[in-house]
Amino acid sequence: MNIIERILGNKGSPSFRDSIAITTEQDQLSYLQLRRCVAICASRLQETGIQPGHCVVLLGRDTPDLVIHFLATLAIGAIGIIVSTRFGNEELTIVAEENQPQLLIHDDSTLPSILGCPALAYVPRLDLVTVDGQALDRVAPLTIIPRSEDKLAFRLYSSGTTGNVKGINHGHKDFSRALSYHRDVLELGPGKRTFCTSKLPFAYAMITGLLAPLSMGANLCLAPDWLQLADVSKLLKIFHPQVVYSTPSLFRALLNDPGTDRDVLSRVSHYTSAGEHLPGDLLEHWQQATNTTIHDCYGCSEAPFFILAVPAEGAPPGSSGLPAPGAELRLLDHTGSPVTTGETGQLWIHHDFLATGYPGHPDAWNNRLRNGWFDTGDLFRQDADGFWYHCGREDSLTKVAGQWVSLPEIEETSMTSGLLDEAAAVLHPDRDGLLRVVLVVVPGRQEDKPTLDQAIHHYLEQHLARWKRPKWIVHVTALPRTHTGKIQRYRLKTLVEDRLLSKSD
Repeated sequence: MNIIERILGNKGSPSFRDSIAITTEQDQLSYLQLRRCVAICASRLQETGIQPGHCVVLLGRDTPDLVIHFLATLAIGAIGIIVSTRFGNEELTIVAEENQPQLLIHDDSTLPSILGCPALAYVPRLDLVTVDGQALDRVAPLTIIPRSEDKLAFRLYSSGTTGNVKGINHGHKDFSRALSYHRDVLELGPGKRTFCTSKLPFAYAMITGLLAPLSMGANLCLAPDWLQLADVSKLLKIFHPQVVYSTPSLFRALLNDPGTDRDVLSRVSHYTSAGEHLPGDLLEHWQQATNTTIHDCYGCSEAPFFILAVPAEGAPPGSSGLPAPGAELRLLDHTGSPVTTGETGQLWIHHDFLATGYPGHPDAWNNRLRNGWFDTGDLFRQDADGFWYHCGREDSLTKVAGQWVSLPEIEETSMTSGLLDEAAAVLHPDRDGLLRVVLVVVPGRQEDKPTLDQAIHHYLEQHLARWKRPKWIVHVTALPRTHTGKIQRYRLKTLVEDRLLSKSD
């Protein structure tokens, strides 16, 4: 079924006329109004000459107008590409070169970025205008152009944790099976309010924050700008969402912020966490502080619906749960053979909504696809009860002094010390060229560096094998992160190299 048919195909019926589709701080939009606004915008796009298969780049704040223009783009068979308002010249140039867009839709806030990017100078532009509400009763019915599964619907852009951003193609594939988790566990449906703290250009927000709620007739709560901690608490009070989608970094920040109203946090029925691993100690502290739980989930931009998710009855601390509906999973070693229970392997997936490629990089896509199975590059293990545990990326499990070391294990163990606000582990060669562990930390309390380092080393001596302990500790005020909150490992390695370059071993 066409993506737009799933979202708006039956939303004009009497049972949906007054059901709320989108809520902002100032206004609400019913499904009937959304359908009519999309119809007006679709006609406008066609008048500019946009045809099926054309690429339309959308660059603007997270507003109902952005959602309307994106849905209208898909409704007329064009390819919608929402990109981050924090993209700079380098990222915007990649978007322009990979897509050769026929139209660029923007709002006033993003016009300076566009004008400063020579690669976008030739692209026809269209203002992201608000559809005239007075014209809604006079609009012609929405006509959705049929598109088959092999036709592109939209492109996502990865957040650039390991370097440049990367485009990812997604077609008009049926994702009905993948919605069952949202229905059965998160209890989405008409009248249920959802709020995602990530921004719409990113896979997590695009799927869980936009396509899933609207496909199920739920209420999507939107905040236009990038959120600060105070904004999250305020919006939770305003929106009263039953379902909140966020990240471990933000959950930890909310717990550590004395200004957070924990009574407001306790009123949410379901939290989901994705984008990075949810540490078991963070989940335990959250449950104690709010009397609610967090459903840890795992997905990737190439298969952005949940691949793994904690079931309604819960899962062991630190687990990413069980395979979500629509996903098949395999754990393979470096030879391509299945690993045994309890062993770490590389995760390969087969998914109903798997991407169809990387624009301009067919070899990179083909290298990660084997007989319909996709190599995620993530490491997992599965316990005897069937629960899955994230063990980092393919380059985060390595040998140090001849022994296997998991960098995420070192990070999580360091965080259980109570000494740190953040921690990340990377590898750096010593003067003999042998790889050793570096722990990059954001201190959680005011102490001089030697005293804190001594306390960290002492704690890790009690909890980690000798070969897993860091040789160096580097202090920073904040870890380098992407726009979505993920740690940028390549920047972290550069930072460590700069700090340690002049030091002797």
